[in-house]
Amino acid sequence: MPRLGVLVICVFLAGAAYGAYALLARFVLHGTVTARTLFVSVENASGSPGALFDDRERCLRPRRARDWRCQVMDDEASGGMVTYRVRLRPQSSCWVGQIRNDYPGSGMPTSIEGCVYRWQWRLLDAF
Repeated sequence: MPRLGVLVICVFLAGAAYGAYALLARFVLHGTVTARTLFVSVENASGSPGALFDDRERCLRPRRARDWRCQVMDDEASGGMVTYRVRLRPQSSCWVGQIRNDYPGSGMPTSIEGCVYRWQWRLLDAF
């Protein structure tokens, strides 16, 4: 019986460690900036619902290394796209974004900011 108790404690500790890492990786530990990771971060910060089956990366780096242009779906999920000009902060995975195009009724925020984290997930993505 004591071995079962040790096993239960080990499983519990492993689960707690995994949960702690998952939370740190989602909200604290910064990740590498790529077109895909920046796109997910901009989607999360803007409140965009995201496209269910569209996995294209919609962030492009037109000229300078820290400047990007990212397109996300509007929050009304009408299929409209909103473009943000996103600028990375120096030596960081954090960024600030300003809306570039808007149309009446989109309801998207004009300014957003965020960071690229190691794990970028939303609770609703799991369901």
